[in-house]
Amino acid sequence: MIDSEMAYKRIEMLCDCGPRVVGTDGHRKAEALIDDWFAAADVVQDHRFVERFFGKEVECCNFWRTYHGKRPGRVLFGSH
Repeated sequence: MIDSEMAYKRIEMLCDCGPRVVGTDGHRKAEALIDDWFAAADVVQDHRFVERFFGKEVECCNFWRTYHGKRPGRVLFGSH
């Protein structure tokens, strides 16, 4: 079951980071916040890469987190 109050609170926390345009402080704050939320995962992998936005190279990151859990067949998938 989804905890709607917690979900809304997390959306507010992301909004509090400010604009999240890649390469900005807001983007870095949001990345750190999301990383913290999933720090307890069983497997933590980051896919870091450099892209060019508006003529400027910026580091980007895809977070891959795995929870082994105890219930086979459950999947948690998140996206932006």
